[in-house]
Amino acid sequence: MPNWKRRRLENYDYSQCGAYFVTICTIEKYNLFWKNDTFQNMDDIQLTNLGEILNVSMEELQRHYPFLQIDNYVIMPNHIHLIMVLTEQRMSLSTIINQWKGYVTRKCGTPVFQPSFHDHIIRTADEYEKIWNYIEDNPRKWNEDKYYLAL
Repeated sequence: MPNWKRRRLENYDYSQCGAYFVTICTIEKYNLFWKNDTFQNMDDIQLTNLGEILNVSMEELQRHYPFLQIDNYVIMPNHIHLIMVLTEQRMSLSTIINQWKGYVTRKCGTPVFQPSFHDHIIRTADEYEKIWNYIEDNPRKWNEDKYYLAL
């Protein structure tokens, strides 16, 4: 059996209130969400139809889960970064994300995301600010991103 790396922090309750930095990649890291990757400013980024569905689903996600806040997010060509805040202890982060990924898949008519996701528990205000800035700057640094694949 291969030695699999644990994706979640062992013995941590992911349903407890708190802020989480989440990254979800597309299947095989295919570029599904941007039409272009050359732009002068953020307003020049054009989302594909799948990217638009993903963008709209962010608002729907917060309406469906009133105990969840999406404080910041960015849709990249082949992944999405989010700061998700659970304001009440009702449901685990994994359950929310898996239900949301299923919803997006149904809306798109095809599987879009890899089965798992990466998370980081945000523990301090400094960490929160650093992650916020990373999300804001990520599109401008796309060609330096570890997930970069030319469009």
